[in-house]
Amino acid sequence: MVLVAGCTVATLLTAAVEARQARAGTTAALQRLGAATGTLRRAAALRAGALLALFGPLTLIVAELSAWPLAR
Repeated sequence: MVLVAGCTVATLLTAAVEARQARAGTTAALQRLGAATGTLRRAAALRAGALLALFGPLTLIVAELSAWPLAR
């Protein structure tokens, strides 16, 4: 179960880093247009919270299901 959860967390972190790099140009453009730094931070926190809210329980369910054969 720990292995599945660890792999899922590593995958999510990798995806988050790639998404951040993909949005770097957009973020820079928004800052040049005068978007508040606090607003950009709240948007990033909202995205992170949504990822955790969706994938947290899903990760636990998959980990439990993958551990069933080992419990017998």
